[in-house]
Amino acid sequence: MITTISIIILVAMAVAIVWQLAVGLRPMWITGNVRKCETKPAEGEPASREEAESDPANREEAEGETGNGVDARSDAPVPEKAGRSLTLVVFASCDEEVLDGWISRVLEQDYPAFDVVVVYDANAENTASLAERYADEKRIYFTFIPPGSHTLNRRKLALTIGIKAAKGDYILTTIPQVRIPSDRWISEMMEPVNVEGDAKEVVLGFSHFDFSRIPASGRPGAKTETVTLGARWVGDALRERPWRGDGNNLIFKRSLFFENKGFADGLLLEGGDDDIFVNRIARPDNSAVAVSPDTVLTVDWGEATGRVWKMSRKRYRSTRDLMPKGPGTVRMICRYLSWAMPLAAACAAAASGFGWLADSIAGLLLILFYVFELILYRRAARRLLPGV
Repeated sequence: MITTISIIILVAMAVAIVWQLAVGLRPMWITGNVRKCETKPAEGEPASREEAESDPANREEAEGETGNGVDARSDAPVPEKAGRSLTLVVFASCDEEVLDGWISRVLEQDYPAFDVVVVYDANAENTASLAERYADEKRIYFTFIPPGSHTLNRRKLALTIGIKAAKGDYILTTIPQVRIPSDRWISEMMEPVNVEGDAKEVVLGFSHFDFSRIPASGRPGAKTETVTLGARWVGDALRERPWRGDGNNLIFKRSLFFENKGFADGLLLEGGDDDIFVNRIARPDNSAVAVSPDTVLTVDWGEATGRVWKMSRKRYRSTRDLMPKGPGTVRMICRYLSWAMPLAAACAAAASGFGWLADSIAGLLLILFYVFELILYRRAARRLLPGV
């Protein structure tokens, strides 16, 4: 026998499932449908990298470029051979061996119109030594954070220095501790920028920590949090509601940085370079998402990965109150529902005297709730964590 109280609880459980699919987990429905943008070269531009390299004029131009050092660099713009110019701005607080490995991987990229500004967290002498080692590489420029700047957030300060020194029309921010999955990383990240007639000003990429470096006790939680939070802001961006980004894999038009006064709103905050800043510059009409096996980066800090992951959570919490309330509220409700549904099923069964009909309906609703959640979680994980 089903009592009135049991019916009310069972209806509430059914409504919770509908809400979860329609609102709570909706971003995960579309995470796998990342739009591929077809790059259309402007008139007179080569259609491919091979065509650009086969052009004698382009070869002569490349051979005639001069290299960049720590104290001087060429005023010539980055050549636009097959796409808009890009500068990678990287804040390097790592060993030279890690930086060397990252630079060698970046130089293998097949995008022809980019250069690199490395803002090294070291003194002028060490930075000059690095610049001397790469003196023959025309696309690499080194600078450093000036002494006496310890009261400011060093990452934001480094990015500001690098963006001011950049030559490209677009900026890609990242760190040397990322593993680049493909030589098409930059090309695919820049596809939405190079679409004629609909060029985007902000491209949101994605990165995740190397979970094998995180202690086993914290690994499941780290993976679950990465997928659920990532699916939410990536999914919202695909629904033309961008509100957050990933500072390890983020492209934006250089002029946007200065038009919006850079990181001025949160210069003293621990975080904000990828969420507060993106929330200010990204709009439905100027943003795109680039999530594919060729663009998703893996962050590897070696033995310090677990500690850095905890610090990243702390950085996110430091800016949470300054972000839109809607996504955070929906995520909180989803978390509470995961705990409330079993309790509701037990209450429905108890209110009916544990009759078989109420028990069966409550059990079925509970199973459906977790099955839908698991299916959508796995769908999002396949897109955001390829190969994991």
